[in-house]
Amino acid sequence: MCGCGFEVTSPLSPQQWCLIFDGQTVSLSPSIGNWSFECEALYWLERGTVDWAAKWSRERISTGRDATRRRIEDAARRTRDADSGQVSEPKLGWVRRIWAALRR
Repeated sequence: MCGCGFEVTSPLSPQQWCLIFDGQTVSLSPSIGNWSFECEALYWLERGTVDWAAKWSRERISTGRDATRRRIEDAARRTRDADSGQVSEPKLGWVRRIWAALRR
């Protein structure tokens, strides 16, 4: 159930989420955001427990949606590349790019 009492169904896909079963509990990452619901709930499933996040601003929701869209597109591109035999370099996060530049 989300924050406003609606039952939530999330179609899980490997491009969007990582589901971990540790033998007793389940964790899901990244978070689930129900931006189309009145409560605009955002939460994580961590070791069988729902961890609720604070309410996000419209701007932060938009940024989060954009990041999700890019992550899905990148995963789809990597899948296409793997299917075609091409190898593509993974995108490095900004911290890793800075660290790599400093190590040169």
